[in-house]
Amino acid sequence: MMASVPIINIIRNRHHHMRQRSFMTLAALAATAIVLAGCTPSQTPTPTPTTAPAPDTTAGFSAGAKVGPNAIYAADQKPGTQLTVGMVSLEAAGYVVIHADNEGKPGPILGQSALLSSGVSNNVTVTLPQTVANGVQLHAMPHRDDGDGIFDAAKDAPIKDTLGNVISMMFAIDAQAAEAPPVQF
Repeated sequence: MMASVPIINIIRNRHHHMRQRSFMTLAALAATAIVLAGCTPSQTPTPTPTTAPAPDTTAGFSAGAKVGPNAIYAADQKPGTQLTVGMVSLEAAGYVVIHADNEGKPGPILGQSALLSSGVSNNVTVTLPQTVANGVQLHAMPHRDDGDGIFDAAKDAPIKDTLGNVISMMFAIDAQAAEAPPVQF
């Protein structure tokens, strides 16, 4: 019987070590799974403004992507009074309107282009009444002309995409912005 006590202790110790190793292996696998789950690429949502200063203040926004026959694209630009919107596609005649930023959403209107005909217009210039400072965020937004050929923010509403979102693209005024080459679509 004396000889069996040490054998039982050896078996118990081995069983304890095996359980401990199994637990450690299981813990390592769980930690690896958690780390790998954290490494899975996730899609970061594009910030999209949810209000507009024009008639429909509850509309969402489409961030410059071509969704249907209307679209707009504006690159970051250097400070100044003249801004260039690289491309605007309009289903009907309208304007490129530059809005100040209001906490990530389009704010007051700073300026607008001349009347543009339907179709694609490249490198549209908008002259502002004063220089826009470095570090400012702005929004380029197409507005539809009400048919009179004169821009009126109350009548010439922002254009919406096929999903009902106001089309808008945020861009920055940055002293280090590269000179954007002319855009052709």
